[in-house]
Amino acid sequence: MIASGFRFNLALFRLEKAILDTSPIIVGPETKIMDAIALMKELDAQVVLVVNDSTPIGSFSAKEVVDVVSKKIDLNETKVAEVMKELPLVFKKSHLPNISSLISFFNNAKTDFCVVVNDENHLLGLISSYRLLQILNNPILYQSVSQLQEQIDSLRSENHDLRDYSQKQIDQIQAEFQDLKTSLITTISHELRTPLTTISFSAGLLESYSQRISDDKKRTHFQRIRVGIQQMTELLNDILIIEKAESGKLIPHPVLVNLKEFCANLIAEIQLTTDKHNLIFTCPSSFPDTRLDEYLISQILTNLISNAIKYSQAGGILK
Repeated sequence: MIASGFRFNLALFRLEKAILDTSPIIVGPETKIMDAIALMKELDAQVVLVVNDSTPIGSFSAKEVVDVVSKKIDLNETKVAEVMKELPLVFKKSHLPNISSLISFFNNAKTDFCVVVNDENHLLGLISSYRLLQILNNPILYQSVSQLQEQIDSLRSENHDLRDYSQKQIDQIQAEFQDLKTSLITTISHELRTPLTTISFSAGLLESYSQRISDDKKRTHFQRIRVGIQQMTELLNDILIIEKAESGKLIPHPVLVNLKEFCANLIAEIQLTTDKHNLIFTCPSSFPDTRLDEYLISQILTNLISNAIKYSQAGGILK
């Protein structure tokens, strides 16, 4: 019983350890807005934390960028402290909630992140809904959650003398696991905010500073808008697939497909979403037609290729 409990606590510790980003982007309260925006752009970040003497005091996100741009505030003279927002959620490390509770806190506070501090209120890191979604979408980590559930089940058959204590522990973890599963769709929905913010940010700049932005910059912002729309489409498709799978309504509809042509077209579509990688598709000259569900295989391949793009060095070739 003790060994099973130890294995469970170790698995849970590793899972919670994976959600904390210990190197968030930080700026001081005296930082100028333009410098903060440049830092966000350079590091492809949606939010920076405003920190004073190691203590987080606020945040400055892409949403605030859109607001200050629309209000035509002097970006080179105004300090971040003048426009930053209060931190939506702050947790001490010693009182950090479990993953399912974190998702609930995000939903209730209508935020995409929380800040973690030590007992002296010094910044330790940041937890984002995007990071939680990455864990849920990572087959290895998701398998760890499944193994955790198997460990929970195994507790039921061990040490009957401690049944009451064990049952209480099992019921609590099982409830958390169920909450984690049922909150997955909500978390993905929150993830729609990221591409929406990107689209809003680029559209705002194009609208307010169209005459000052070079053609190259305009093309960059238009490309970001297109990528944001593509990301939203993929997230919505993922939501539909997960919902159908959970309800047992995901029924494949295989048809005869020219797989070579299908893959070539798919690669061409994905290539339009990135100018930092060169996608190369190769296939035997003669390849038999195959029966498959075009929609499902498209989702699978798109996710695989998108991950390859995301985690590959810019300027590389993907085959």
